Amino acid sequence: MDTTVRPRRRPSAASPRRLGRALCGALGAALVVSACARDVQKEAPPPEVTVALPVEREVGVELQATGTVTGLETVEVRARVQGFVEQIHFRAGSVVTEGELLFTIDPRPFRARLAQAEAELAGKDASLQLAQSNLAKARALAKSQVMAAQELDTRTAEYDRALADVALARANVDAAKLDLAYTDVRAPIGGRIGRNLVDKGALVGAADPTLLATIVNDARVYVYFDLSERDLLGGLHGGPSARAASGEAPAARPVLLARTGDDGFPHEGTIDSADNQLDPDTGTLRIRAVFDNPERAIVPGTFVRLKIPTGRERAMLVPDLAVGTDQAGRYVLVVDDANVVERRGVEVGTLVDRMRRVTTGLDRDAWIVVNGLQRARPGTPVTPQRSTVEALLERAPSTPPGTAG
Repeated sequence: MDTTVRPRRRPSAASPRRLGRALCGALGAALVVSACARDVQKEAPPPEVTVALPVEREVGVELQATGTVTGLETVEVRARVQGFVEQIHFRAGSVVTEGELLFTIDPRPFRARLAQAEAELAGKDASLQLAQSNLAKARALAKSQVMAAQELDTRTAEYDRALADVALARANVDAAKLDLAYTDVRAPIGGRIGRNLVDKGALVGAADPTLLATIVNDARVYVYFDLSERDLLGGLHGGPSARAASGEAPAARPVLLARTGDDGFPHEGTIDSADNQLDPDTGTLRIRAVFDNPERAIVPGTFVRLKIPTGRERAMLVPDLAVGTDQAGRYVLVVDDANVVERRGVEVGTLVDRMRRVTTGLDRDAWIVVNGLQRARPGTPVTPQRSTVEALLERAPSTPPGTAG
């Protein structure tokens, strides 16, 4: 048996060197890949956007407001006499004419009162004739000095009292006739009537004049709206003036109206009147316009949009889709000479043919980002493709109706 002790073999010295070479190779490969990726990223061009210059054009200057509609006349139909409703002669929501019969209140008690008053008048008239005859005889006797002057005075007083009694009885007859006429409740104006507020058989006029129905004359309507002091001085009156400061509105100035869902402003009216002073709490002036409404398409009580033309002037316009809004307000994105995107805060006006009027904050030689807005970030470079507003709007979809503002 061999009991020789053999020495333990040491690890090869070449193993760490091979491991180091492998690690260096892997690290070098990673650095090469990273460098290549950076080169590829550097070589990628900035995103493309389409830019265009603003358009200068003569446009109509106008003010816009929101108004409320009321009827030209609004009347509450009330019972003028006490009684029970006998008939209802109209259909709720229908158009009635002036003088049309609406309700009938039981007339029988009023006919009886009229007959009683006429009978009393007849009795008083007979008493008057007797007093008149007695006065004539007394005057003849007094003239011949057969009757004393005091008796003549008595006969004269009896005649005057009988004359007054006849006048009172005649007034009672007139009042009874009037009450009888009030049992036929007729429309005081023409217009659209609401629902009946009492039913057949109801007692009306017991404590106070009972409200029976309401009629609104909506063949013409009023629209009330408010304008600020700035609008009055700079727009409606065409500049500062003593008339504007006093709140006087020009007569017969045209006003255009749009209901909810209307395409454009199809209804035309005129300014009718205005308050004589500004409201100091709101700094606005209440103005009233009147509109013909033969088809009764403008419903009283609704809110409408109004446009008041005030003249024409040259204005700077940009596509409405290029105007953005954030917490700081309205803005457009502009590409400078170094092809870097810049945010420009602007103040805008009304919409004109899918273009928004810009009043301040923009130069006429500024290239505005119109397409590719989602790829344009302020402070980052882009590749601008120049075009014209007209060409871009031809390819863009139409603005949905009712987005003007």
